[in-house]
Amino acid sequence: MKTLSELVTLYNKNYAGYEEWKLSDFRKKTKPLEELIRNAVWGYLPDLKRDSHQNLIPKTILEKMVKRLLEPKIIEELKKCKRFDDIFTIVYEFKVPNFSSLCVYDTSLRLGAIFNLYPEVVYLHRGALDGTRLLHRQPWRKYNNYTKFYVSSKSQKKERS
Repeated sequence: MKTLSELVTLYNKNYAGYEEWKLSDFRKKTKPLEELIRNAVWGYLPDLKRDSHQNLIPKTILEKMVKRLLEPKIIEELKKCKRFDDIFTIVYEFKVPNFSSLCVYDTSLRLGAIFNLYPEVVYLHRGALDGTRLLHRQPWRKYNNYTKFYVSSKSQKKERS
């Protein structure tokens, strides 16, 4: 098994450039904030294609989420954010049904790029969360200084029923 340092080196070599490119339009802020928020929810990339994660979400869900995040009070709250976690919390608290945990994170990451706010910890969700559970097989409380956890989309569906 590779060490964390080796994994970070591999990530930087193979993926970091692409991930940086995906956020570049949000960092540049050449569009009005409202358009950037819409693009963040829809997952638009600099080449105007949609990120594969958001591409799977029904358009009606995305439009409802855009409408919610474009409310003036929410925009003002986003502008006041001092940390990525603040943005993540706003998106999570105001998410519409069926806007998955991965969409919350991806949208928050894009919005964070607008305000130059990035995660300070590792956020685990979906496959990464499942993989970490299998890898460590230890109580979660030991990792709370380094990771953020929240219920999987499957658990959210059960809670809504």
